[in-house]
Parts: sequence; C-alpha cells; structure tokens
Amino acid sequence: MFFALCTSRLPFDDRDVSVVLRKVRDGRFTIPEWIAPAAKDLITRMLEVDLNKRITVGDSLIALFCGTLILRYRCERSSLIRSS
Repeated sequence: MFFALCTSRLPFDDRDVSVVLRKVRDGRFTIPEWIAPAAKDLITRMLEVDLNKRITVGDSLIALFCGTLILRYRCERSSLIRSS
C-alpha cells in the first residue's frame, strides 16, 4: 500500500496474472527515480522476499511516524502533477 501511495501504481502489475505472480515471488519491481531515497529504502525493505530480512510492521510504522522517513516526495509529486 505504501508503494501505491507513493507512486500511484502497484509494484507488481501486468495483464497476465501468472507474470504478476512471478514478479511477486521474485520480488521484481521498479521504483520511480523521483521517489525520495528514504522512501525507496523503506519500500525495498517492505517488499523484501526473504521473510528474515523484511522489515517488520512495527519498524515500518516507526520509520513512517517517528520522523526517520522524510516524505518530501509528496511535495515533489504534487509539483509534478500541477506542472503537467
């Protein structure tokens, strides 16, 4: 959900459901270059395939709500949408 909020699209998307499932299984997704580095890091950690390496929900919430993630992308994204 965080990926979709940041990018306005889904991380694993394709017309073919079997392709989507392979992307999910393999953890294949791309993050737009305009996403803030801290958000990219959090997304990557949230979508980690290896459960032992994946960030926990608690740590994700801490990153989002305790100020370790600067959500500048929202302002940058708003500017891009308005200038289009």
